[in-house]
Amino acid sequence: MRNAAWGITGDFNTYLYEYEKLGGNGHNWNSMREFRDCLDECSLSDIGNQGPIFTWQRRNLQERLDRVCANDNWNLVFPNRVAFNLPFFGSDHRPVLLWEGQPAIYLRADGPFRFLASWLTESTFHEVVNGCWSNNVNWMHAMETFRINASEWHRNVYRIALKRKNDLMQGLEVLIDVLVISTVIALRCCKRIYGGNWTRFIFKRKLLGFNNIRN
Repeated sequence: MRNAAWGITGDFNTYLYEYEKLGGNGHNWNSMREFRDCLDECSLSDIGNQGPIFTWQRRNLQERLDRVCANDNWNLVFPNRVAFNLPFFGSDHRPVLLWEGQPAIYLRADGPFRFLASWLTESTFHEVVNGCWSNNVNWMHAMETFRINASEWHRNVYRIALKRKNDLMQGLEVLIDVLVISTVIALRCCKRIYGGNWTRFIFKRKLLGFNNIRN
């Protein structure tokens, strides 16, 4: 299990550090130490979070009890992972949304050369092709030069540009998912608070905001 890529998420009913608790009595040092020892024994670490730090609250007491922990192998497979602490809804715990991102892809450096049709969509690739032919070299020499230069261009230019594009698209997808979930939670809260008149309440708030802008 130690060599596998794995992680765990949920309510651990304790926190790791002093700043992860606000209000209430003093800290439970024994519980914090046992939690850290348990994570160390399992070779796990907290991957961090986006959003409010406290995931549980009761009256004036707030703590970070919910988190995502993973080992180093899992973090290598999912280097772009992000955990989002979402708004409270129907519970005194925040939902935690884990976005794993695009898995890292490791290609063999000594693998066979393969031409990718998607290279033709990149303007810089045409420069690579043009630079491999001249009047002073034969066809076989030009092909070998193209294989070397295209492979180097793929590693140093194309893969980096493709990764940035994929990261941007996946980041936008995550942002949309978070906005949709937050909107659904907000609408359900309005419906629960205002009952059957919740749509009329929202319309009045929008109308009031529009009149303020006009004034």
